[in-house]
Amino acid sequence: MRILLAPRLFAEEEKESVSERDSVVDPVKRSDSAQEKEATRHTADDRFPISSFRDIIKTLSAITRSRLKVDGHKKGNFTTVYGSWIAVS
Repeated sequence: MRILLAPRLFAEEEKESVSERDSVVDPVKRSDSAQEKEATRHTADDRFPISSFRDIIKTLSAITRSRLKVDGHKKGNFTTVYGSWIAVS
């Protein structure tokens, strides 16, 4: 999932291999594309905002759809969407 979402995450897409670095213990240098994503907070084509993986999972976990029936209420059925209540007849 992280690989598929990498273009929309603050993730390094152009990883440097160990053989390309001077030392294994040296910190990895961020690529130009990763620095640009962090600076603009949008994808390269400027269509989507960039988020962290944790923020995307948190947002997706909050999206639910539930249907409840309330006996004696004139509308009777309710559907929850995105945490708000919508009456459905």
